[in-house]
Amino acid sequence: MAQLGKLIWSHLRLGMIIRIILMLLVLLWNSGAGIAADQEIIEFGSSETPPLWSPALPEDGMAGEILHTISREINVRSIIRYIPIKRLRKDLKHNHLGDPENFAGQEFSSFIVIAVFRSSFFYYRPNHPQGITYRTLADLKGYTLGVMRGALEDRSYFEKLGIKVEESNSEISLFKKLKNGRIDLCAVIEVSGIFTINKLFPLDAHNFERIEIARSVQPLAIMFDKDYPGGGGLGKKYEAGLDKIISDGNYRQILEKYYSKGNIPADWFIQLEKFKYLFQNKWPTAKE
Repeated sequence: MAQLGKLIWSHLRLGMIIRIILMLLVLLWNSGAGIAADQEIIEFGSSETPPLWSPALPEDGMAGEILHTISREINVRSIIRYIPIKRLRKDLKHNHLGDPENFAGQEFSSFIVIAVFRSSFFYYRPNHPQGITYRTLADLKGYTLGVMRGALEDRSYFEKLGIKVEESNSEISLFKKLKNGRIDLCAVIEVSGIFTINKLFPLDAHNFERIEIARSVQPLAIMFDKDYPGGGGLGKKYEAGLDKIISDGNYRQILEKYYSKGNIPADWFIQLEKFKYLFQNKWPTAKE
């Protein structure tokens, strides 16, 4: 009987422990749900430009990870809607991410510059063993230039200079055409070009030449539409979050994932501070 009593007590005690654990899990779940319900969700539009912005990369790519790290710091949730660049340029009523020049006709309550990018021409050396010289666009007369669809507002300007323009829907398509000789060179965001080449042709990457386009450094920004409720205040929160992740080193760690340690452009933080200052002083189309 004594053993039976111990067995019954053991089962009762186990049942009590399980019930207590279940109650604690319910409390934690409800607590977490409360936090999630209180967390503001903010939606932004962006074009897909890997590795800066891409749903196929961890945390939406390099710039996406900067955005999400800031968001966690200020307890908001940022969601990115990916829209083709041509259609994105016409969307002048929502919050956006990217190059402010794409939205020159839109008014914003806040600009928060979170990164910079530069553009370059790329060509495949085996197709041009003598190299391609570029000082001005006139040097590209007779060549076929590949660009992302919608990236050029006036392709006729290039064609008047004797430069044939061919558009593609992705960087992958551009670099395949480049290697196959269908185009002579392409103009893309530098880090996107490097990323795409290493992804597509890792054993042949050394055969792709890069020509940095002078004065091409531009900002990547978080932009709140002028009519978005509380956009001005949210802009200040994102700005404070950016300053925090820069000061604690998280920002640099994100850059190093894509540039590798020691290879972040030497002028990165100088350019970042310059554009932050320019936008704070309401000069939204300032260039290098």
